[in-house]
Amino acid sequence: MWEVKIGEIIKKKREKLGIRQADLCGGICTVSTLSKIENGLMFPTSFKLRYLMERLGIDTEQYFILSSTREIELNNILEELNNSFKTEPKSTGETLKKAYDLMNEDNAAERQTVGAYSLRNDILEQKKPFETIAAEALELLRITHPDLSSDAAERSLYSKTEWNILIDYGKTLVLIGDKERALEVLSKVRQYLARKYMDYELIREGYETVTLGIVEILVSLGRFVEADTYSDELIEVFSKNKGMANLAEVMINRTIIAINLKKSPDCVKRMIKQTREVIKMDKGIETAERFDDYIRKECGHL
Repeated sequence: MWEVKIGEIIKKKREKLGIRQADLCGGICTVSTLSKIENGLMFPTSFKLRYLMERLGIDTEQYFILSSTREIELNNILEELNNSFKTEPKSTGETLKKAYDLMNEDNAAERQTVGAYSLRNDILEQKKPFETIAAEALELLRITHPDLSSDAAERSLYSKTEWNILIDYGKTLVLIGDKERALEVLSKVRQYLARKYMDYELIREGYETVTLGIVEILVSLGRFVEADTYSDELIEVFSKNKGMANLAEVMINRTIIAINLKKSPDCVKRMIKQTREVIKMDKGIETAERFDDYIRKECGHL
């Protein structure tokens, strides 16, 4: 392990990408503070530093970031929450309270990060109306992005926490039936995730989730030509990475698209066969039966 001047790394990456200081630090700190960080005159809190690095596509896992005792404790609690979401999503209330008690209210990055975990908890518990959860997600975004207009969005930079909130916001809009607005949100997220300087492996799961969400919305809106382009891209992504968690959903949607675009019978038959094989491996009997019911209804004997 060796010591590096992280401010210098941030400055070089920002200048290489042609990003203004005001756009990088927006919602996190002032331009004056960022200048001090870049010139080694100030060391930010670990949460602010992660936001700045991730907004530039820098892999924070490559660096050991100095943290205060309080920040270490807060990070441990957030890690505990993350594990709970995978095993016991309905028993996180007390842990969330500890996180809120520890966070620095005046630190936008901390406040938004803890809020993002609370948002995910609300989505998993489903005790609140999804309209309320969507409003909470939007409010969380505005902590670091008070201006969500189209012009501002073009210049916006997002940390992993921020784009996870965007993804949850888009998915929640789908659940309340606001598909057009969800499509707009998810398309913006996807454009951001596709920026060339982003480390693809760091964002692959989010990229796949968002693109699949776009496919499903386009299919539900009957916009099959657009959906076809996105679904082909997802298959290409899967062939390169062999790790997509939602391949069955992709294959089901591709088959629906092929049927509605009236592709050749041989093409449709091939897709149906491939989709059935994937469903058997990934989704089980119930999904297979629903898929077969759809095929019988739309294609008869196939």
